[in-house]
Amino acid sequence: MKRPERYNKRTINGLDARDMIKELNLNFNEGNILKYLLRDKNQDIQDLEKIINYAQHEIEYLKKQNQQPERNENGVIEAVVW
Repeated sequence: MKRPERYNKRTINGLDARDMIKELNLNFNEGNILKYLLRDKNQDIQDLEKIINYAQHEIEYLKKQNQQPERNENGVIEAVVW
């Protein structure tokens, strides 16, 4: 299967996004963040919105994994995320 050209133009040390995702053992959200960072820059705003979306999903996942309590602006625990 041929890769879309927008993913092939930007590489680091000869590795494209897909190769780096495998090499770094990134999860789904992390991999998509990297993929959109390295895409050919024709749709900057749309790509940045996707990066933000995947980052928000990763933050929520990490919060659930760590069961971090939610705190208000003063650092007071308001609710525990389960």
